[in-house]
Amino acid sequence: MAMKIEDVWNLLEQDGNDASSGYLTRRILPNVNYDVFLATEKPSNTRLLMLRVSSAFLDRKTFYPTSSSFTVNRVVLPQDGEQYATLQLVLTNVRYKDIFTILVQDIVDCLASVADGRAAISVFVTRLKRWQTFLEKHSPEGLSEIAQQGLYGELWFLRQLVFPCLELPKGVRCWAGPRGTQQDFQFPCGAVEVKTTSAKQHQKLAISSERQLDDTGAGKIVLLHLSS
Repeated sequence: MAMKIEDVWNLLEQDGNDASSGYLTRRILPNVNYDVFLATEKPSNTRLLMLRVSSAFLDRKTFYPTSSSFTVNRVVLPQDGEQYATLQLVLTNVRYKDIFTILVQDIVDCLASVADGRAAISVFVTRLKRWQTFLEKHSPEGLSEIAQQGLYGELWFLRQLVFPCLELPKGVRCWAGPRGTQQDFQFPCGAVEVKTTSAKQHQKLAISSERQLDDTGAGKIVLLHLSS
């Protein structure tokens, strides 16, 4: 595309300053045999990506991904009739506008090489599922309070107990938490799982999976509890 997604939305918002309601749209991807629109809904200036295809291609039982930043609606626009239906990818939280723009750009880039409407729906849903998974793991607002506590505990263990015993590069390589392993630290002789809590009384440790304490192939496992 000659224009970036953000530029198109900015133009639609500027062009529709006097519009009271409805959609302002711009068709993109002219070389495919279905319709792809960028749109803004007035008067809120809500941003949308719209995929208009033959209604025969849409299964009403299909589950469309959602997140804290987007949702998917199936609608019949006035010009659609019974022959066509439109999938709307809608920005639901303006705080995530920048991420939504990147998400839509990714989907549009993937659709650019997909000429068939049925295949386009599959690509649309597949990309959204990947974005849904990504956004669940990486909140646009940063780490949650619990995740911050967990990170603090791991960094404390590195600084206070690992680095005094191992050279810095070797110590960092033993930190397995960022790689998504079952235990936070893995050493030749065993593994360490760090749990950090802040409750004042009746503290409990949350074990996300029994595999976190499974010593199969790990040697000895040490559970370290830090109370902040």
